[in-house]
Amino acid sequence: MYEICIFYLLLFVLVLPFLLLLLSPPLSPPLSPLLSPPLYHQQQQQEQQQQQKKEQQQEKKQDQDQQHQQQQQQQQQQQQQQQQQQQQQEEKNCLLMDG
Repeated sequence: MYEICIFYLLLFVLVLPFLLLLLSPPLSPPLSPLLSPPLYHQQQQQEQQQQQKKEQQQEKKQDQDQQHQQQQQQQQQQQQQQQQQQQQQEEKNCLLMDG
């Protein structure tokens, strides 16, 4: 149950930014030509910088998500190992009691 919740949470966190990007309306094009050429050029530069920033943030976030997933996998493996050890110990105990 716990793993399922985490899975959906991760899915939500990864999908949400893309949905927001798709749903956000594009910048209104009619405004751009009205600006004087230097300003227009400056605005384009700013937009590019913002886009690069966004991409860097997304990459950073993806790295963090990957690390998080790896940590979870390690935790799950540890839990499985502990469960196996417990089962082995219980089997040994049963054998000792029977013997």
